[in-house]
Amino acid sequence: MDTLLDVQNLKVQFNTPRGVVTAVDEITFKINKGETLCVVGESGCGKSASALSILHLLADNGIAGGNVWFKDKDLLTLPPHEMRKIRGREISMIFQEPMTSLNPVHQVGKQIGEAYKIHAKDDKKEAWAKAVEMLKLVGVPDPERIAKCYPHQLSGGMRQRVMIAMAMACDPELLIADEPTTALDVTIQAQILQIIKDLQAKKGMAVMFITHDLGVVAEIADYIVVMYAGKIVEEGTPQEIFYHPKHPYTEGLLRCIPRVDMDKDRLDIIRGNVPNPENFPEGCRFHNRCVYCQDKCKVEMPKLRKLDGGKYACYFTPEERAERSKENG
Repeated sequence: MDTLLDVQNLKVQFNTPRGVVTAVDEITFKINKGETLCVVGESGCGKSASALSILHLLADNGIAGGNVWFKDKDLLTLPPHEMRKIRGREISMIFQEPMTSLNPVHQVGKQIGEAYKIHAKDDKKEAWAKAVEMLKLVGVPDPERIAKCYPHQLSGGMRQRVMIAMAMACDPELLIADEPTTALDVTIQAQILQIIKDLQAKKGMAVMFITHDLGVVAEIADYIVVMYAGKIVEEGTPQEIFYHPKHPYTEGLLRCIPRVDMDKDRLDIIRGNVPNPENFPEGCRFHNRCVYCQDKCKVEMPKLRKLDGGKYACYFTPEERAERSKENG
């Protein structure tokens, strides 16, 4: 498949009063045309920072290195006026909390139409008609009436549909969705996911979907990247990740998923906490939570290595870890 987005060795750091904080540490991944890439991990692992870097939506001191190739352009080298031509037109983003992303003093129809006016045609009537059309496309009932509403007059699910309509107004080639279903109930989550899938099939766009919900990942992913403490620790297809996980962190995430056949009173957890980005541990950043940790894990960070079509960053194969578990009873 043709590569649409190629992220190479992206590094994001922030200067703080307490020193330099590394949020994303030299990650590399690709998104092909028409593909859905899911980026998974606990809060604070660098998922959102990676997405915001792609669109130049971080503070000036954020991006510390790497390349982000979108077709034939390195987005990290583009001047602001060139980036504005791409942002919202060729690459759009749905943010996690629509209530803080929508302007409370403007009708939602005007906000949707604004993106169309900027990138397509500066005509108020046509922009309003486009807004109503997009609201209808994302399944909003009575779109003419809803377009005249203000954000506070809409439910959370309806506001998220407005955000999707806004992001899709200019038919982007890549849609970045940052936890778009987190604050919604399960029924509305399913509806939002279906809307994104339907739009992707209709428009042929690629999707970068950021989430901590593995149930969502199983529903939509073509390829999965698992992040932990600013690093990619595993990547692969849904078949590989869900049925043949290779990194202890991925195994831990999967064990935490509740199942109807579980014969337990309590859910499994991953012991310990995500390390503070101001002071990541030496070696493998997961070693202080890993039951398979050995001395070398505390000294040097393992590199991603290939296995069965996927990649993972651990010194031990799944078979070696299983053997150790048997030895330890």
